[in-house]
Amino acid sequence: MSAGLPNFSIDPNRMYGRDVFMSFKGCILIPGLYEEAKSLILYFGSLLRHGLIPHKLNERGNPRYNTRDVCWWFIKAIRDYVEFT
Repeated sequence: MSAGLPNFSIDPNRMYGRDVFMSFKGCILIPGLYEEAKSLILYFGSLLRHGLIPHKLNERGNPRYNTRDVCWWFIKAIRDYVEFT
């Protein structure tokens, strides 16, 4: 869970899509943070381009679409969210 530190603790725009959605169930859904989960899904979903979810958002919130597996973690997060809520 320390991947990306200290970037995660400095600015909320400096997020890594893969890390967010890989840890989504254990860090957000199991503790019952359903509103936060919904916000993350909607936020990253709004950045969908050509079937890709961004892997990284820089300090200005600009997305970088430099991985192919984030979209599959995103879909799994949606499925888990539906099952939990």
